[in-house]
Amino acid sequence: MILTRIELDSTKRATIMALSNPNRFHGAIEKSRSVEGERILWRIDELRGKKYLMILSPSTVDSQLLANQFGYPGESPQQKNYDPLLERITQGSVWNFRLTANPTFSSPADRKDPQGRGKVKGEISTTVQLKWLERKAEANGFSLKPDQFGVVGSRWVTFKKQAERRKVSLTQVTYEGVLTVTDPELFKKALVDGIGRGKAYGMGLLTVVTPHA
Repeated sequence: MILTRIELDSTKRATIMALSNPNRFHGAIEKSRSVEGERILWRIDELRGKKYLMILSPSTVDSQLLANQFGYPGESPQQKNYDPLLERITQGSVWNFRLTANPTFSSPADRKDPQGRGKVKGEISTTVQLKWLERKAEANGFSLKPDQFGVVGSRWVTFKKQAERRKVSLTQVTYEGVLTVTDPELFKKALVDGIGRGKAYGMGLLTVVTPHA
């Protein structure tokens, strides 16, 4: 696995448009892939007033192509092998984490079709958003303490897909905090495969660093 970080030039027209419509980042990342069919996770991070495009991929992406489109001329993207971190995941290990996700729930099925599936909706309450992650934690090999994680950002993302008239609306929530690994294999799978829906649109990527980093 390879983690790529590209600093974004927020004054570029292409970047401005992509920040308001994640389908543009999705399309550009698809064109940058070197192997068809591999799952690629990505998200937008903000650190000290700067925005970064973070990409986790099984094979290298054409990071320079993406940097030329959304970043600064002549600036080389940062890439590093993610496997050494995955090898450090052990039972009971503690990590600082960051996750941008699309927490959802299914509303009750239609009264006319009680056996049918309910409609999937975004979580809008911070309390419910936190409970969503607590539920996901158990299924993904880690545990959380209520006083050691929280929501640091939440917004609706509304955009149109190319060649489609209907709008797509997703809840985008960023979590940060401290987690403990309870099942190393499940947790590694969560790091590689992502958590929740909306992965094509910049959600699902969970990253971790050691608490002293």
